[in-house]
Amino acid sequence: MFITFEGIDGCGKTTQIELLRDYLLKKGKNVLITKEPGGSDFGVGIERIFKDLRFKISSMCELLLMYADRVYHIENVILPNLEQGVFVISDRFQDSTVAYQGYGGKIPLDIVLDMAIKSGITLKPHITFLLDLPVEVSFKRLTEGDRIEVKERDFFERVRNGYLKIANQEPERVYLIRGNRDRHEIHREIVRIVEEKMKDEV
Repeated sequence: MFITFEGIDGCGKTTQIELLRDYLLKKGKNVLITKEPGGSDFGVGIERIFKDLRFKISSMCELLLMYADRVYHIENVILPNLEQGVFVISDRFQDSTVAYQGYGGKIPLDIVLDMAIKSGITLKPHITFLLDLPVEVSFKRLTEGDRIEVKERDFFERVRNGYLKIANQEPERVYLIRGNRDRHEIHREIVRIVEEKMKDEV
């Protein structure tokens, strides 16, 4: 099963990914945690570029880097593990590109989506958890200063609204989770959804 976690920076994805991994391991499942960018040796290099503020990277340049990383990530990490029956949990995937470079960076969505098609990206997660959080709460949680996190508040508002539109368009895949709650309460909701999906897959 391929599960992705999405949301604006500081929404609590890392915590929930770790809790879900621990739960699945206790259930006897094989689990791989990965992320974008940085989920492969190739992606680590791209992640460094994103975090290096010396580089003045436009939204279009970000988009191209993200798709290069995603193609490699799918071919060399995600698909090989899925084929072995591993639960692959990724911190960000295609929805992040639509939300951040599309809605946030104002690249026309037809360009963002067409580039995915031309890159041969057809893989979709079985489940996507969108941890929704008000932007003001996100800002209070942020501690790092990479390229994405130093963008203006309006950018994050656009990203959040973009995520909400994605969730509205694909409710059968994207589960909207209120992120401003106790982490264990959120985890229980996520586990319930995963268990229901596992039953459907049988």
